[in-house]
Amino acid sequence: MSNVMLYRLFFEQAIIVVIFTSSVQNKCVKYWPELDEGKSTATDKYPIYKGTINVTLKDETTLPSYIKRVFEVVKQQVRTI
Repeated sequence: MSNVMLYRLFFEQAIIVVIFTSSVQNKCVKYWPELDEGKSTATDKYPIYKGTINVTLKDETTLPSYIKRVFEVVKQQVRTI
């Protein structure tokens, strides 16, 4: 499943909480924006039919047994005049 399809699914199904788990490090496919050094947030834009989905990494916390990431996912509609 591509990132575009994943985030589109969130909107279609009104999903508000997602938990991905992987027992093997580096096995999970990267679906989040990369946080640049010195920045507190990062945003990726995914074009969809009649709009864009913006995914912003708001927080990343590394704990002993997992990493917690908090995202803001916003769908922007394109208006035709």
